[in-house]
Amino acid sequence: MGKVTINTGVTNSGTGFQHIRIASCLPAGNTTCTDTITWASAFADTNYTAVCTLDAIAPVNARDVVLTTDLKATTTMHVRERTLNGTAVTGGNLDCIAIHD
Repeated sequence: MGKVTINTGVTNSGTGFQHIRIASCLPAGNTTCTDTITWASAFADTNYTAVCTLDAIAPVNARDVVLTTDLKATTTMHVRERTLNGTAVTGGNLDCIAIHD
């Protein structure tokens, strides 16, 4: 099996690989909020694996945030964010990558 080498950027509108960055809903201390991810192109089905992370959030000690996904469809997916330590989170983006299985 060969290796895959990516020498340039990857567009976010592929049907096998997609990525997106949106402003996070940012939950207040000990609460939950939900972001809706809308993919640029529909996946063929819901057999894709998605991973999301938060970046540029403050304060620094507010890193106890849990991300879960639900309601995954071919064109959208929900990401729920919950803080665990009672600290309200500010700023931040939700970065997601999805690869069709």
